[in-house]
Amino acid sequence: MYRKPAFALILFALFFSMLCVKFGSVDVKASDGFRVHNIDTGLNYTTIQEAIDASETLHGHTIFVEEGIYYEHLVVNKSLSLIGENCSNTVIDGGGIGKVVTITANNTKISGFKIRGSGFTPGGSDSGIYLGSSNNIVINNTITNNDDWGIRLDSSSSNNTVINNNITDNWRGCMLKNASSNSLAGNNITDHGQDGICLWNSFNNTIASNTILNNAHGIILDSSYSNNVTGNNMTSNLYGVSLFSSSNNT
Repeated sequence: MYRKPAFALILFALFFSMLCVKFGSVDVKASDGFRVHNIDTGLNYTTIQEAIDASETLHGHTIFVEEGIYYEHLVVNKSLSLIGENCSNTVIDGGGIGKVVTITANNTKISGFKIRGSGFTPGGSDSGIYLGSSNNIVINNTITNNDDWGIRLDSSSSNNTVINNNITDNWRGCMLKNASSNSLAGNNITDHGQDGICLWNSFNNTIASNTILNNAHGIILDSSYSNNVTGNNMTSNLYGVSLFSSSNNT
């Protein structure tokens, strides 16, 4: 019953992986420290946030970021594609404070970055990537060394796709809170002191074909229902799948 959606997710991953390679090969390097480029306008910037905030940057534009370390806390409030040169050396570092990348706009894509250095606030929502919006794509990133969540989907976020990311060595991996109809597929979720994936009060999400290794809890569903958890490889976690006050999940 679930083979066709899983196959569609695999084709989706391959398609966007090819897009990522295409953007990674664009020769748009500029001199004098202007390492961030709006592909649509041809304008160059010194920081990623400057490129996002520029009045010339419009919904639907693509921002290409050369490799390097960017000590920034991004707020993506326009429907943009943010493309890093590669996910090993194009680093967004939050310096151990707050959220590193906050996405408030719908219909964004972020690909090709290493995202690290969130803070930790007890009861807060600090994370490498924080999604409070819908219809976004997070693909082919490395999300590591964050003091709380690697990725957090919150505030009724829906129809987001988190696919083919390496989410490793954060305090916790992925959180879906009050989130519906999202897909987490093909991710490598490893080496977390707490949860690999946690769903809280979330429904109709698909958790498919992930590798979930060396976490305290592999997957937790708490007060969540009608989710599909299928085809995941869960190895060497303290607990595999835990369900609390959750029903009608597959």
